[in-house]
Amino acid sequence: MAAHPSEGNKLLRAVEMTLVQMFISQEAVYECVKELGELGEVQFVDLLRGTSLFQRCFVSELKRAEEMERKLRYLVADINKEDIRVSLDYTFPRAPTTLEICDLEVKLDGLHVELTEVNKNLDDLVKSYTELLEIKNTLVSADVFFAKGTGSIWSGNTPVRTPSPFDTESGEYPRHLSYITGILDQDKVSTFERILWRSSR
Repeated sequence: MAAHPSEGNKLLRAVEMTLVQMFISQEAVYECVKELGELGEVQFVDLLRGTSLFQRCFVSELKRAEEMERKLRYLVADINKEDIRVSLDYTFPRAPTTLEICDLEVKLDGLHVELTEVNKNLDDLVKSYTELLEIKNTLVSADVFFAKGTGSIWSGNTPVRTPSPFDTESGEYPRHLSYITGILDQDKVSTFERILWRSSR
């Protein structure tokens, strides 16, 4: 701790320092460290450098902060993906209180759940739209294919309808043809081709 804190003093090797040891109750640790950190005149020394982070008493708070940071990164990633402009405040904020951290955690949880549900619904809508578009294109292609089966030939100024294998207006016995129109998953195409090859031999 600096002996004579002033506006110009910085935590440099040339500044006179005093080594002190404080005993603080577990309930008041965060508030005390927050206030000391706001002063900017205290340098903390880690007395448990050889101890893993998961073996320290504040591991639950650390995991809690990391989880909130993960949710914030998720929100920021979606904001950047949608190209949403957010006004930024570059002033360095004060350390939040315990109550403010709890409120922030609740808000982040709500936003994360809501955004996750919105993204899931969007993915489902895109998938449904793609499937409907595939079915529409299949029906259009099938309609064009069967329309080519019936045509007309001009004899002078009168069109003469050509017989189609799909009707009986020509007086001939219809050919034994059947057809199926539908959508097939990409990963099942090879299996379907093998079934067709074996059944058509």
